[in-house]
Amino acid sequence: MITFDEEMGAHFWGTPSFERFFNIEGVQDLLFKHLTTGQIDNDSNMEAEHLRALLRQKIAVDTTSLGLVMPDFAVMPPPAEWPVGIPFCEPAQLTHEQLLVVLKSMHQDSMHQVQQPEHHTPLAQMQPPDEVVGESSPKRIKVE
Repeated sequence: MITFDEEMGAHFWGTPSFERFFNIEGVQDLLFKHLTTGQIDNDSNMEAEHLRALLRQKIAVDTTSLGLVMPDFAVMPPPAEWPVGIPFCEPAQLTHEQLLVVLKSMHQDSMHQVQQPEHHTPLAQMQPPDEVVGESSPKRIKVE
């Protein structure tokens, strides 16, 4: 178990092997950095893997009990929202910057679709149906 006091002094209790691990050069510094900043040096690699997983979900052609089914990149064209300058390939082959560009493009396209108003027929052009599910529509009566 590791605890920290008010001055950020580490106190730990554990097995001799845990104590040896904790005393390895750099372990305490990495732990301190992680606890105080929430970031470790390989965060960009971790972020890229998360972005790759997200992109795989977006371009998968099917989902099975074994996982996602990826498109045949050699045969299938890229989705319409795929940026022109970026090759349509397995996300593992894309750089971090390319992943960001593709996902931003897909996000912007989905946001554009959400903001598009649906086509509505003006009320003046609508006519009441004569029958709704086999029943005649209620008659309107004038109330005086």
